[in-house]
This record gives sequence, C-alpha cells and structure tokens, in this order.
Amino acid sequence: MFNLPTVTFEGNVGASTSNLYTIVRQGSMRGDITLSATSVPSGFNVTFEPSTLLGSAVNTRVDVAVARSVSRGAYVISLQGQSASQVQTIKATINVGEFTTAASQ
Repeated sequence: MFNLPTVTFEGNVGASTSNLYTIVRQGSMRGDITLSATSVPSGFNVTFEPSTLLGSAVNTRVDVAVARSVSRGAYVISLQGQSASQVQTIKATINVGEFTTAASQ
C-alpha cells in the first residue's frame, strides 16, 4: 500500500515551478507506482519527473506551468497514483499569484 499526501503547489501567471513530492510507502511495499495529474484546468500543464517510481523510490519532481491567460486564484487538480494492486486519487491545490520581477536599483 501507498499514500499520496495532500499537497498545495504555488505558481505564478506565465511561469513554471518545480516541487519535490514524496509519496508514503507502507510497510515493505515495493513495486512501481505510476503518477499522473487529471482534471487539470485549461492553462495549466502538470508533469512528473519521473512519472513512474520504481521499486522502493518515493520522490518525484512535479513541474507546474501556468499560462499567462490564467487568472490569480486557487485551482484544484487531481493527482493519481497507480500500482499493480492499488489506485489512489487525491485533490491538490495550485495557488496562482502574479508573476513579478525584481527591479534593479
């Protein structure tokens, strides 16, 4: 068995962010777990690297890209993990703020 922890991602309009995401394997659970994002709103791209956790691996990088057309606010997506004997889906939040750059002085 494994668990997908609840997570909130932070993003900015017109930018991409990378986030470390760690799943929880219970007991001596070994085996591949394939990760995916579903119910992703228009203007978002969510990818996992790697998208399959092999053997006893627990860490993946989640990249969240937010298009310039997306308004600030909170958006909900679904994250899914699937192994040979289990499928788990959780809701995750993406909080989107304005893209800003620091002015040089």
